[in-house]
Amino acid sequence: MANIRDVDLNLLTVLDQLVAQRSVTRAAAALGMSQPAVSAALQRLRTQIGDALFVRTRHGMAPTPRALALHEQVRAGLQLLRTGLEGVSSFDPATSRREFRLLLSDVGQVLYLPALMVELHDTAPHVTLTAVTLPRDRYRDALEAGDVDLAVGHLPQLGDAFFQQRLLEDRFVGLARAEHPRVGRSLTLARFVAESHVAVVPVGPSPNALEQTLRALKIQRRVSLAVPNFLAAPLIVRGTELLACVPHRVIRAMPTVSGLRVMALPFATPALQVNQFWHRRQHLDDGHRWLRGVIAKVMSPPGTGDYVDRDAG
Repeated sequence: MANIRDVDLNLLTVLDQLVAQRSVTRAAAALGMSQPAVSAALQRLRTQIGDALFVRTRHGMAPTPRALALHEQVRAGLQLLRTGLEGVSSFDPATSRREFRLLLSDVGQVLYLPALMVELHDTAPHVTLTAVTLPRDRYRDALEAGDVDLAVGHLPQLGDAFFQQRLLEDRFVGLARAEHPRVGRSLTLARFVAESHVAVVPVGPSPNALEQTLRALKIQRRVSLAVPNFLAAPLIVRGTELLACVPHRVIRAMPTVSGLRVMALPFATPALQVNQFWHRRQHLDDGHRWLRGVIAKVMSPPGTGDYVDRDAG
């Protein structure tokens, strides 16, 4: 085990950026250093910590478990130092050039990023947002490692491990093309079972809320096509006789809903609660708090009021 007296603390900022960027080149650019200097710093860290810390893969520099565990503490410590040095009220959205990284689904990117960018244009013209797409089973690791600032969506797999704020609720609806020869203005369970479907199967091991409901109710549908995201389903339905089940807000994300029939499903589905999630290390960060407020303003429908932040402890 390394002793803090044996570690050059200046190297910890290099560790922080290497975990965040997964690339010596990008870390060097973020730090304002040369690539050889970052490589030399990494070698010194490896010697002082007694661990490889990073291994090269075809996807970039992958941190070892030791690097990830160390990074969580380093990230929190660096944030405390920045807060102490810069002051708790140093973040000014009007002048800040900070980058925030958001985990959003394909639907979330289409639905909410335009409104967010309008808000930033008026209040924080130099702030940058970067939308990140990952399989749902990697969200927890990304938040814990500090690779992203926030995750937004219906994410029950995150449980109570993070601070969270409820933003809105949604529900599944049924879709058919307007001129479907066998589907009228309502959808019966018998017709739902008899027709062929396009199913949305997200990347990752966890089934979505609809699949869980169908299994619980022992309803079997005939799936003729599976796609990895909800935005593709309405376009496919409009040109075929397939049915689809999508969150109602997906329809809002479409440039046009002409040629589609939106129907209530013939069985009850649970509400899809959309939250924003963040790690405790960023809870008191002034810029982070500002961003959470902007997201809540843009995404929460009028009249919902403020929601209580929830922390599992």
